[in-house]
Amino acid sequence: MAVIGYIRVSIDRQTYKHQRFEIEEYAKNQDLKIDDWIIDIPRFTGGYLF
Repeated sequence: MAVIGYIRVSIDRQTYKHQRFEIEEYAKNQDLKIDDWIIDIPRFTGGYLF
C-alpha cells in the first residue's frame, strides 16, 4: 500500500515545514513510510514554501 503525505498551506501563518514535520511524526508513530508527497500551495498565500 502506498502512503502519500498531503500538505496544503492555506493561510500565511501555516508553513510547509511545520506541516511536513507533523505528518512525518504521525507516520513514524503509526509505523508508516511516506512514499510520496502532494504539496498544495494556493497562489493567494504568496506561494512561499518556508
